[in-house]
Amino acid sequence: MSPMKAFTWWTLLFAMMQTAHALYQPDSGKSDKWYSKEYEFNYCEAVLVIVFVVIAVIFEVVWHRLVHLAATKGSYSYGDFHDSEIAGEATPLERDSHGNVKHKKLLKEQIARMGSEFMTLGLLALLIFVVNQTGGFSSLAKQTQGTHEDGFAFPATGEDWLHLAEVVHIQLFLAVCLYFILILCLVKGSIRKIKKWEKLQLRHKAHSKLQLRHNLHWDGELKKHVAEREYLIRHMLKWKTERPEVFSRALKDLNIDPEASDSEQQFERAVNEHFSLSVYLSLNLENG
Repeated sequence: MSPMKAFTWWTLLFAMMQTAHALYQPDSGKSDKWYSKEYEFNYCEAVLVIVFVVIAVIFEVVWHRLVHLAATKGSYSYGDFHDSEIAGEATPLERDSHGNVKHKKLLKEQIARMGSEFMTLGLLALLIFVVNQTGGFSSLAKQTQGTHEDGFAFPATGEDWLHLAEVVHIQLFLAVCLYFILILCLVKGSIRKIKKWEKLQLRHKAHSKLQLRHNLHWDGELKKHVAEREYLIRHMLKWKTERPEVFSRALKDLNIDPEASDSEQQFERAVNEHFSLSVYLSLNLENG
């Protein structure tokens, strides 16, 4: 990230933090504010935060359930039958009609999730509007009865409850904005890593074994990439004794007869030929 971009992001973060701080103590200059102690305001604010977060979590669970059902059972696009025949057994990774794993576009994924989160905030805004229009906040003010006998103060009127709910709603909005700004920084870094891994894979494939050994002397990044790949391959060769079930599934995927006397040698040759460290690392990063 360039110094100018970094300065812009940090300036935006500082401005949002200042806004959140100003919202934290509303109406501090008024003499008719409903609370006399700051902890009274903090308590009522915390109660509303809990209520809003619970509503948001319930909505998120229902929404993701609907999305999952729509993606697996309730929707169809041309080619699904062909893809299912080519891909074979169901796996957690999405594949194309050739059986190749589809990689996620991280920035696109973030934008889609941002839309879902802001839709949740829109639902909270709608609930605040509906409760206010139906006199819910006025009823709540009557139930809490302002200042109790023990001296603890609650919002005295429906307008006070409405204002407090709006303050909490805006604070949640700013928190979501801050969260996605931080996630954007992580996504940008992840994309740079994935691009680097793919370029290393292309450089690795571009050379024969003899050329590769020669180029490793001056290409430090490629040398590290090859060393990590060889380490993982050596680790996979230990599956036969340490993880026999995984080793059997791998033989099946590679169409190797587990009863063959040279099954281990066939597995080693297949892994050396087909295993891509860059794909492995990218999938782990994309899927968290």
